[in-house]
Amino acid sequence: MMAITRMQQLMVEDGAPLALFISDDERRASWEANPPRPIPAFSLKPRDEDAATAAFRAQVEEERRQKSRAQIVRMKNRFVSKAIDYTRMRWDQRRGKFVPDAIPAAKSAPAFLAPQNIAERLPKREPARAGADTKALEWERGIRKTYLPATAQRIVNRQAAAQEGWSRVKAHNARALAELNGVWDDKYTKLSGGLLVMTVTNRLKGLVKKGEAIRWA
Repeated sequence: MMAITRMQQLMVEDGAPLALFISDDERRASWEANPPRPIPAFSLKPRDEDAATAAFRAQVEEERRQKSRAQIVRMKNRFVSKAIDYTRMRWDQRRGKFVPDAIPAAKSAPAFLAPQNIAERLPKREPARAGADTKALEWERGIRKTYLPATAQRIVNRQAAAQEGWSRVKAHNARALAELNGVWDDKYTKLSGGLLVMTVTNRLKGLVKKGEAIRWA
């Protein structure tokens, strides 16, 4: 029994191994008596397998190696293609590869690329005969007489409203302007000042889009 101190004895009683407190000579002797031994490498290959299983294993390994080589080749080709400048190249479908993009000379340009006057390719309009399509002409005159003045008036109203500006709509006169133009709704009383001004302004802009004039007073 080797000699240990009181503190080491208490540690041993608490569960510490006694080998921790051996002397250097005892540790050297234990090392020489039990030297470290190498552990054999772990192998996934089973010891007992038939010839068919071994051949199938070799086939799978060869396919894996070929797949790895193909991936490496594709990666190298991708790097090579990225390094090529294709700014002045075009893809030739007949050859299946990129070829220099040579601009043909003007004298050898095909006929369909030659500049042409578009007026020469349009069909010629026949002159109108006297008395032809009388009803259509009268209908067109009536449309112009009926709708063109109203359209012009709507444009004038829009321009006038744009010139006057919408800054005249304030929180204190928003309800009065809305009632004057017939766009007031009782539910607007729940809106705050800024939201009320925005709502009334949008309603007035809607009247302008319809071609109506805004009454400010």
